[in-house]
Amino acid sequence: MIKNLINTKKYLKIIENKRKKINIIDRNIINLLIKRTILANDIIELKKKLGFDINDSKRENEILENVEKYINKIFLKKIFKTKNQFENKKKEINFFNQIKRIYEIIFYISKNTNIKS
Repeated sequence: MIKNLINTKKYLKIIENKRKKINIIDRNIINLLIKRTILANDIIELKKKLGFDINDSKRENEILENVEKYINKIFLKKIFKTKNQFENKKKEINFFNQIKRIYEIIFYISKNTNIKS
């Protein structure tokens, strides 16, 4: 009984510490998204001055390809390590698809949020 209580307290402390780290990461993500949006807005303004279309599906695809390459690179080292390579590939594809959805939202925000540098 006492051992269970000690373990419970220990695990709750670990959870609390991990949540604090997540909070720091969340703040960093928000700051990076703001910086990214500002840079994208600067590019949009320059494209408008040049009379270019602000939508650039080629560039968006290039970004997604870079993200996918990076995911492939880190996936092999850190994420979902199992002996079943087929299962790893399925998880990797699913992970990329979820990240791709996030990037589609980031692209939307970049085009529709006016933040100046």
